[in-house]
Amino acid sequence: FDPNTGNRSKDTYYQEDGKTIASIIDYDPKTGNKSKYTYYQKDGKTFDITDYDPNTGNRIKETFYQEDGKTIKEIRDYDPNTKKLSKETSYQEDGKTIKAITDYDPNTGNRIKYTSYQEDGKTIKEITDYDPKTGKEIK
Repeated sequence: FDPNTGNRSKDTYYQEDGKTIASIIDYDPKTGNKSKYTYYQKDGKTFDITDYDPNTGNRIKETFYQEDGKTIKEIRDYDPNTKKLSKETSYQEDGKTIKAITDYDPNTGNRIKYTSYQEDGKTIKEITDYDPKTGKEIK
């Protein structure tokens, strides 16, 4: 608990062995809202992290990791007001080079654009546009 506000600051949960961390929930000391949730694999390596807006408690970002627990596999961004997925970025095996980006309409949650990249992560391979109202491919 935060000594100044008395609000919860962190919860730590453990795996069945009682030693390996299963998950950690961080809270904003001012609002008491969840600010970050970290989930771990059974071997204690990071599996995914969810960030929350400390003022509203709404999810704003999810980061998924590869099996090594360090290399990013995918990042999902959420609109803090509508709570819907706004962007999804997947990465190549190095965890740095972009493989593809999918943009979503923050009001409908439907795909509006998909862009995939060559192995260099810079040269566009393919772009697909979608109707934001229906999510159907238009171009």
